[in-house]
Amino acid sequence: MINKQLLSYKITSVLGEGGMGTVYLGEHTNFDRKVAIKAIHPHLAKNEEIRQRFKNEAATMARLQHPNIVSLYDYFTDDDGLYLIMELVEGVELESYLQNIGSPLDEHVSAAFMKQLLEAFSHAHDKGVVHRDIKPANILIMNDGTIKVLDFGIAKIVDGDGLHNMTKTGTQIGTVYYMSPEQVQGKKVDARSDIYSLGVTFYQMLTAQNPYSSCTTEFDVYSKIVQEPLPNPKEVNPAISDVIVSILNKATAKDPDARFQTCEQFKQALLKKEQQTLASSQKNNQNNSVGQNTTTTTSSGVATAALVLGIIGFVLCWFPLLNLILGILSLVFGIKGQKDSAGNKMSNAGAGVAGIVLGSITLFVTMVQLLSLLTRL
Repeated sequence: MINKQLLSYKITSVLGEGGMGTVYLGEHTNFDRKVAIKAIHPHLAKNEEIRQRFKNEAATMARLQHPNIVSLYDYFTDDDGLYLIMELVEGVELESYLQNIGSPLDEHVSAAFMKQLLEAFSHAHDKGVVHRDIKPANILIMNDGTIKVLDFGIAKIVDGDGLHNMTKTGTQIGTVYYMSPEQVQGKKVDARSDIYSLGVTFYQMLTAQNPYSSCTTEFDVYSKIVQEPLPNPKEVNPAISDVIVSILNKATAKDPDARFQTCEQFKQALLKKEQQTLASSQKNNQNNSVGQNTTTTTSSGVATAALVLGIIGFVLCWFPLLNLILGILSLVFGIKGQKDSAGNKMSNAGAGVAGIVLGSITLFVTMVQLLSLLTRL
């Protein structure tokens, strides 16, 4: 395939390989544009059902134009195979991203990623597209933190009468760990099945592990998905807030009617939690500010009192006993006011210093007067 030309694109190298096909790097022959070219394996290309599924992927992706979904540029068929020419996205799969970190993502980072995913799938669902194979391996994280969803190859286009539903009730399609209960049971699925899978993906972000990774057989996984609630993520990561656990439980409810009914509802729950956290943080900052202002006001008052006492003592310096008391008070208040004001970085620290100076002068004058009186006696 290397050096083969498809439409205006020349295949230059292999990017990756999967169960159904190979992804190549392609370059436009006239423009400086690089693309990803998904080619179905030649030995599968003649299978009519697979060809229909591949065409379905092209039709599906053509309907989706969103910044968080990999774009389809073109579609090409020949006797040798089927090809999708797509946007080239340089990033790392969420699954590999979590493995590389080796620990749960911060709750706020996980929520930020989820909001992008929910916006992408809200768009897809509005277009009548259900992905049905949501998993970390189908989610790319770009260097700037942008999320990109790929592989709508087994998605279902839901129109008014469901005529384009390529898979029949009773057929399981998807990756077992992330399947909804209704998907495991082969029942009819809709957008709420994607919401369940998004919830399991959210769980993996918050805990760095799949909730069913300890199961040894697919039967065990199926049984837990259908019969048991999602394991408590706080047992893996105690730092997760109760609000996030509640959101997670609602997204992964066994009964589709008990889940978020739309991705927008899911996203709004995350936004509400974010607003509550912000409001709580602002309230704490406000309380700290009030405490600081109270201390500052007290410090300012002490310094001012020192200045006033110092002035009075200085004016009444001919009354030794009264002046002695005023001088001592002025000195004490001045020292305390100056220290408190300096600790709070207040401009009124000058009043405290003035109080110390005047108190010292007053005490000096008083001592001179007392010595003079004692000499006369």
